[in-house]
Amino acid sequence: RDRALQDFGRRSALPVFPADGSGASGGGGAVARTGAGRDGLEPLIAGRGRPKSWYQAWTEKVLTPIDVLTATRDAADVLLETFKALEAEGLIRRIEVGGGGHGPAAGRPAAWALDPSRFYVTARPALMHCAGSRCTLAVPEREMDLWRGVPCLDLGVQAAYEHGAAEPPTWFGRLYLATAIRRIVAAEHTALLTREERDRLQQRFSDPRPRPWEPNLLSATPTLELGIDVGDLSTVVLCSVPPAQTNYLQRIGRAGRRDGNALTATVAAGQPHDLYFYADPMEMLAGRIAPPGVFLDAPAVLERQLTAFCLDGWAATGLPEDAVPRTIRQVLDNVEKARLAGFPYPFLDFVQEQGDALLDAFFTAFSGEPAGLTGPSKDYLAAFLHGDDASLPSLRSRLVSRFLEVAKERKALRADVESLGRRLGALKRGPRDEATDGGIEDLGRERRGLQGLLRTLNGRETFNFLTDEGLLPNYAFPEAGVTLKSVIWRRREPEREGGGGVQGTDGSGSAGTEAEARTGAGTRGAGADPAAGAVARARSGGNDGAGASGSAGPDEGGSGGGSGSADPSRYEHEVYEYVRPAASALGEFAPENEFHAGGRRVSIDRIDLRVSEIETWRLCPSCDYCENVGPKDEH
Repeated sequence: RDRALQDFGRRSALPVFPADGSGASGGGGAVARTGAGRDGLEPLIAGRGRPKSWYQAWTEKVLTPIDVLTATRDAADVLLETFKALEAEGLIRRIEVGGGGHGPAAGRPAAWALDPSRFYVTARPALMHCAGSRCTLAVPEREMDLWRGVPCLDLGVQAAYEHGAAEPPTWFGRLYLATAIRRIVAAEHTALLTREERDRLQQRFSDPRPRPWEPNLLSATPTLELGIDVGDLSTVVLCSVPPAQTNYLQRIGRAGRRDGNALTATVAAGQPHDLYFYADPMEMLAGRIAPPGVFLDAPAVLERQLTAFCLDGWAATGLPEDAVPRTIRQVLDNVEKARLAGFPYPFLDFVQEQGDALLDAFFTAFSGEPAGLTGPSKDYLAAFLHGDDASLPSLRSRLVSRFLEVAKERKALRADVESLGRRLGALKRGPRDEATDGGIEDLGRERRGLQGLLRTLNGRETFNFLTDEGLLPNYAFPEAGVTLKSVIWRRREPEREGGGGVQGTDGSGSAGTEAEARTGAGTRGAGADPAAGAVARARSGGNDGAGASGSAGPDEGGSGGGSGSADPSRYEHEVYEYVRPAASALGEFAPENEFHAGGRRVSIDRIDLRVSEIETWRLCPSCDYCENVGPKDEH
């Protein structure tokens, strides 16, 4: 659908291919059971008590004026001979479809399809008119004579196409013939994409000789995670007025770097800031540029710098290569089972023993600054490192509690996988029918999707995890975020000559023929809708706009009871994670909402309340102030 029928919506009916079989019991039963439209097949010859295909009905309509008896008795035979003649002339092909066996005799149906190698495109169309119908038929101009006298394709009209006329080009036709037209191909370029995806997209966008299908319009965030030189970028449109002149120049400065010519447009929103500069745009265009400043006494930033400083000091003592596991799977096991010999406990013991020396060295690094660190900042960092103040978070508590939260999330996923396994086992042991087989297949795919989430969680690299969680420094602000996790799986195409393939995230390989979405136990996607279902999992750390994606791989957590009646190799699944700031996630990740990222529409199914405890907040009715109501709250 995505490759050949891009203009079709998710509820549009797909074309149906005529297939062998009468739709009755016997050799054609495989076609009849699938049903027209469900798998794209329709019995060419209707069985007893079944509606006729369009082809059979049109054949009877054509034969009726010649001989009524032939039309009612021999139309099926005439239709089959016609298809064989078209195949002999190379206009159509007969292709085996479905699974099992070899050929129709083994219950494997065959479909008839037009031979793509015989297609041709013409810019000189003509319209054929039928006297008994208002319907017109567009045909190549050179084939008008062939269509005269052909019965109308409208089954309810006993008339033929009588005359045709070459249509003069419309306004759009003249535009396309006389002008160099290029389709707008839009793409997203935000921090929700991985670094590799952003780099690949920018390379395609900046190509001096782009292909017609490459993106030529980027929708980017205000920070513009783009390089300075973005090819021959000529136009920038800002959807709001930037907060200051520096931001404005930084954003519009991407355009026109190749030849000095650029068009920039700014949309002013209906708010005082935007309206002020809309009334006096020169204030924005020619205003004073303030140099950026750095606030050293930011506790949230200093915490991460001090943690990294302590890690460097620990590494300088001489550590084995496996002192810090490459992925967090082993780290979660250490924390969950209180293995004090494994990371992060040796690091925390080092900090406890060398805390004073580490603090002195860290403060010395700031002594060369004009102001250095203030006394309150030093006291705060000392309490953070030693854990002396119970009201403030310490390095040990932040590190261990975050790992425990992720271990709790992993435990919840494993419980879901085990629950689905038990449900699958119960279905397999019970009576089997078509509905039961479908349920087994759905649960099997859902279970494998959750196993993919487990694999992705366990496979996160430890240092990337510490950075993404705001425990180590990175470019983002230390703001707590919410993680959205979604699983998308696709049905693989049947293997062809030389082996089959699956659709890759970059469009490589052969496209999957069906896309479905599941997100966890008890959730359901939208049939063949390519939009992913999702689970929003709250978390206590993270960064604004960070995002990651993973691709399918071996299932985790065992395979017993997980495959259902379907072959697991028939499906591929991919796991995607999106992290948004808590303020944005309150609206974007709310149940029943849809979140758009990476060219995907993700439907939010549920919020996993097992991951974090429910908190009580007090809101001010007069302003936007709010605070968490703790257990020792006295107000």
